[in-house]
Amino acid sequence: MIAFRKLTRITAVFFWVAFMIPAGNWRTSSQQLSTTTHEDRDQGIKLFQLGDIEGALKAFRAGLRKFKDDEIAWYYLGLSLIRKEDLKGARKVFEKTVVLRPDFAPAHAALATTLLFTRKIKDAEKHANQALFSDPKNAEAHYVLGTIRLLQRSCADALAQADAALVSEPDFPQPYFLKSQSLICDVAETSLKPWFHDGKLYRTSTSTAELSKDEKLLNLKRTAARFKEAAANLERFLQLAPGVADAAMWREQLETLRLYAEPADKTEVDRTVFTGAEVTTKPRILSKPEPTYTDAARNAQVEGTVVLRAILAADGKVKNILVLSLLPNGLTERSINAARKIKFEPATKDGRPVSMLVQLEYNFNLY
Repeated sequence: MIAFRKLTRITAVFFWVAFMIPAGNWRTSSQQLSTTTHEDRDQGIKLFQLGDIEGALKAFRAGLRKFKDDEIAWYYLGLSLIRKEDLKGARKVFEKTVVLRPDFAPAHAALATTLLFTRKIKDAEKHANQALFSDPKNAEAHYVLGTIRLLQRSCADALAQADAALVSEPDFPQPYFLKSQSLICDVAETSLKPWFHDGKLYRTSTSTAELSKDEKLLNLKRTAARFKEAAANLERFLQLAPGVADAAMWREQLETLRLYAEPADKTEVDRTVFTGAEVTTKPRILSKPEPTYTDAARNAQVEGTVVLRAILAADGKVKNILVLSLLPNGLTERSINAARKIKFEPATKDGRPVSMLVQLEYNFNLY
């Protein structure tokens, strides 16, 4: 068996995240690959495992000129093309592989992943399900399905698929990332959708003025517990894949999650960031620039709301921005940039400036 190591940089298909999806570690399952040997193919596999991708490609292609129906050589050729970041070529090779061997779960899972990253979502789901039909424990297939569920904002289903992948392969990095993002998704969906408390309907988390301070703090602790779990999974991901693309950004996000998780374990006395219910005076906003449309978003007629969590810090700066709900075509980035430019006088608690957690919403409407 081989572990498919990291790709250096592939654009995400997630609309809920405006960054890079950490790619890599595509896995084969425990399914038997082959009972036969071919000199060129076996040499190619050795070269592939040693990281000599050019040598591996030559060996696999030489072998396939002799044995055109060798599905294992086709499969490893696809993996080698992925190492070269040739997703289009890899997809065609994996399509050939599953035709030659329809029950080959690793090839279906690899094809599902290439389809996911080339934005063929329905086809990716189809092949992930085919992989699981042949091998219900295929971790990569569970990861692909979880990614698709997260794309669809089915947070609980995405979380379940991440857990299923980790049951099969506890050291597979990507499901930890998926689990972290699924937990953040859950927080976003909970805070942005209508919810009931004590028999009353609240439209969003910003319309909870009627709740008592204790009720608000209880809700804060519940949310903080989700952030704590998200942080733990993101930390584990970074431990397993330290060289992932944009690692510095994800480490920054980890620190943000840890900060938002403080209420889960720390008392009000020990915390450095507070909510509006805990401060003596709230921040006084001096200026709040509004983001403008990008040409791409206007041409695509994108409308909706970008929702961010941020800290209005005691030093007068906006820090630790976390995206809860985003929009494509540059609108999320515009919103983050606008948030960073907010000018304010910090909140105070017992006469001293303190940092306060806020939720920022930026609405984009064309008419």
